[in-house]
Amino acid sequence: MFDLLFLTSGGPDYWAELRLPGDSPPRVLVKLVRRGDRYTCTRLIIDGDLDSQTLRAIPMGRIEATATMKAAEEFLLADVPPSLRPYSPERLVLLDDEFGAIDDVLDVYLTHTSDLVASQPPAAGRRREPLTRPDGTDPDGFSRRVAEAYAEAARATRAPATVLAEEADVPVTTVHRWVREARQRGHLPPARKGRAG
Repeated sequence: MFDLLFLTSGGPDYWAELRLPGDSPPRVLVKLVRRGDRYTCTRLIIDGDLDSQTLRAIPMGRIEATATMKAAEEFLLADVPPSLRPYSPERLVLLDDEFGAIDDVLDVYLTHTSDLVASQPPAAGRRREPLTRPDGTDPDGFSRRVAEAYAEAARATRAPATVLAEEADVPVTTVHRWVREARQRGHLPPARKGRAG
């Protein structure tokens, strides 16, 4: 179970804090953006100790569903006086300007560094070991190696799956299957819509 505290006053975008159970869970901030009739997470900030188990415990689908339900409630409650609503903007922590500044800083950093990172060659004298078909003895370890190779290839090319397929001498569809498995195991973030692999 988790709690989701909405930090900004709303509109098409929200920032919220995810409260995970446990003794000292990391703090998780999510930016939720309206896409049609639902909300999707476009930014995720994690502050605290993080391991793969904790990362897998972040319920992205339920977070997006909760934000979508909140937006639907606001629409239905538009004519209800604030004192009768289950929550009101006065109860939110209104940090619109501060979170807007976070967005601005991230946008500037990501825009100015994406070309620089993509143009950097691999470390001198270091060549990535080509992936080989897994033998089934360590599926999680294989998915981790796929994630590392994919992330490294993605920094150098817009078609990382093609590069990995050529290196491993396998069809691109095989690499796509490997990458999908790595995503399911939490070693890669969800694919971005419209992004070629």
